Amino acid sequence: TKAAVMAANRPMCGDDERPDAWAMSTTVEPTSVKRIQPAVRRWPAALTLAILAPLIAELGVGSIPVSKAWTLPFFGYVYSAGALLIREVVRRRHLGVGSMLALGLAYGLLEEGLALSSLTSTTLYPVADWAPRLLGFNTAFSLWVLPYHAVFSIVVPIVIVDLIFPRLRTQPYLRTSGLIVWAIALLLGLGVASLLREHEEREAELREAVGFGGEVEAVCEECGRPSRFPAAQLVVKEWSEGL
Repeated sequence: TKAAVMAANRPMCGDDERPDAWAMSTTVEPTSVKRIQPAVRRWPAALTLAILAPLIAELGVGSIPVSKAWTLPFFGYVYSAGALLIREVVRRRHLGVGSMLALGLAYGLLEEGLALSSLTSTTLYPVADWAPRLLGFNTAFSLWVLPYHAVFSIVVPIVIVDLIFPRLRTQPYLRTSGLIVWAIALLLGLGVASLLREHEEREAELREAVGFGGEVEAVCEECGRPSRFPAAQLVVKEWSEGL
């Protein structure tokens, strides 16, 4: 019988041998051991995104000249905070590029609409005459600046950093403490931008009150571009004049 055959093949056990020695001898040892991959440091990727976001947003498309790059540390952290926080939401929620673009539009509304009020202001930038205003909004400027922020302030920097650090492409960069710090930085930056906007508007009203408004306006018309978005105004003005 089968039991008799197994008993015949089983080795005899001495007094000092364990009775389960035959069973242990049939155990197959693994031929290889899986190596544990070392943890990848995430702070270099986060730092790269924090530096790259304001560079692309302001210098990459000519929003400010290279000669004024030294001013970026005073306000560039707003772009850094926006890009880092939006990336964290997208990665933690396993969202896609479409959601990243939508959050980028929301970031543009916060910066340009809430903090700077550039979507409705007629004095902050010389953009009110780009196209007919609608419901108090600078229509052409709004249609330009919101996608601009979504693409160049948010998506492009994130994609570039993901290419530089491919192992972290699907992973978040920040811990809870980092999220809190960058959220505070974003709120602080938006508050500073709001104060600067009020200062600029008061200066513009003062120049107009003392009779320099026409001269300043003429200079702006002669150069044909505002201080932040030179390429945008040239394109939109040519488009509106051709209608």
